[in-house]
Parts: sequence; structure tokens; C-alpha cells
Amino acid sequence: MKAQFQNALGMRVAAEICRAMKPACVKLCVAGSLRRRKPLVGDVEVLYVAQLETRPDPDNMFGSLVVNLADEVIATLEKSRVLGRRKNVNGSEMFGPLNKLMFHVETGMPVDLFSVPTATCPCVLLEKNGQRDLPTLPERVQNQISQGNDYQKTNS
Repeated sequence: MKAQFQNALGMRVAAEICRAMKPACVKLCVAGSLRRRKPLVGDVEVLYVAQLETRPDPDNMFGSLVVNLADEVIATLEKSRVLGRRKNVNGSEMFGPLNKLMFHVETGMPVDLFSVPTATCPCVLLEKNGQRDLPTLPERVQNQISQGNDYQKTNS
């Protein structure tokens, strides 16, 4: 059975991660059972739209690179042992450009980080929070959801 953690602990872990990531994100929110204020949670789910920055390419005097600032913050959290990588139920590491399965080192609480393209942000939030949120969303977002979740299609 999946480990369960008190909501207050999940909120503390989420606040620590969000505080670090906020300057590097256009949008940032906590999702799942923590957002639904369940008394016990299995993990912390954070959805974010990363800020991108163009920098000179050190290997090409005339070139430039687009840098994902949120990924830099996540790398710093990992290097400083705030977060560590974890394996999925199949024993595989899931650490890609869109999904990062991690854990909070101090507490052992699982942390799922989801990089979300801006256009699909409401769809992914609905997916993580459940269908009961659908009536509260604006009609244009409900239409976008009914046409399919592009996030799922691009996250193979």
C-alpha cells in the first residue's frame, strides 16, 4: 500500500518547493489530493509553466541557447539534496522534460513535478484534480478539454 502523509506535512513540502520554483515559472500550482485538502496525501504534485531565457551559446560565438529556468531550479534542489529522484512502480526512473518523479529527501514524501505547456494548463489541472472541477471552469476551457488533452498526446 502506498504511504500516506499528513496534509500539513505535504503543505510544508509543497511550500518549500514552490518558494524555490516560483521565480523560474510563469505559472505554478499544487494539484491532486493536497489541493483538494484531503487529510492524508500520498504525494505532492506540482504543475508549472517554466520561464525560458535566451543566453549566449558558450560553444558558438554567434549562437544562443534557450534555457528552461525551472529545470535549473530543480537541478539545484537535487544537487543540494532537497529533492532526489525516485523510480516508478516498474522500477524505471522518470525524469524527463515533462514529468519528474522525485522525493523530498528530509521527509521521504514523493514529489511529482509536471512541466505543462501554457495552452494545456487547465486540462492538466483538471486531469490531476478530477472531473468534479469541470463545472467551475470557464466554457472556453471546458471546450478545450472536450477536444482532448494535448498534454497527454505530447507526453509519450
